[in-house]
Amino acid sequence: RSMSNRKRIKLYTKETVANTEVRECSKYIIEAFNAYREELDDLHDRHERLVKISRDITIKSKRIIFLLHRVLINSDRSVAILGEAETALKEVIPLLRRISEELEGRDLHRHHRAFTPGLQEFVEAMTFYHFLKCGELISPQEVEDFVGGQGETPWKASLLPSDYILGVSDIAGELMRLCISSISVAHQLVPRRVLHFEQNLYISYLSLGPPDRVKGLKHKVNNLKTCLGKVEYACYTLTVRGSEVPKVMLMSALDQMDGRNVDKDVHN
Repeated sequence: RSMSNRKRIKLYTKETVANTEVRECSKYIIEAFNAYREELDDLHDRHERLVKISRDITIKSKRIIFLLHRVLINSDRSVAILGEAETALKEVIPLLRRISEELEGRDLHRHHRAFTPGLQEFVEAMTFYHFLKCGELISPQEVEDFVGGQGETPWKASLLPSDYILGVSDIAGELMRLCISSISVAHQLVPRRVLHFEQNLYISYLSLGPPDRVKGLKHKVNNLKTCLGKVEYACYTLTVRGSEVPKVMLMSALDQMDGRNVDKDVHN
């Protein structure tokens, strides 16, 4: 009987030790998964905040672009409109700094998809503003200097080369609208400036090599090519028929331009 009791005590002791080890192991697993949960929650919350900031930047940048299109319509207020646009661009900078604060100490590429649309739209607005003011393409360093020079603390730049390349390529559509609008208000010089700018821009993008290297660039380069074709057609119409027909009839000829034929000619 005593031997039997000893065996029971021994088995009980082993079971107790085993149960204790299981509980300790379970405790460590629970703690580890709680840490994973907190990390994922923080990751998702940060992603949503960056998406919201990006949307706010996109909205403000689009409004700046709409404002800049009024430069030709109200030519007597062009300097004032450019001043308003510069002020509006400075109002976007706090949002850009919030992106840098959210990314401080973290992997930028992990969250890049959340905020790149806003950065691209801001680059487009900056490019359009710089073209109207200086008549040339803004550089990535000038964008970073504009943002970094508007605060007490230096801006930790989160502008990747792909953001700049994709943002600048979006300017083609706005320049095409600027070209058509300038013809309607009898500006003879602006269409040719736009034409030379877009031609040089398209050549520069071709020199980058295969557009598949940057996601989304192939579509934007094709769009740039289409817009360039329409600008060339508008300048052709202005040069060949500008001295023959009144401005109203010239605009009618541009309005009747068959976009499908232009696109077909451009892609051939």
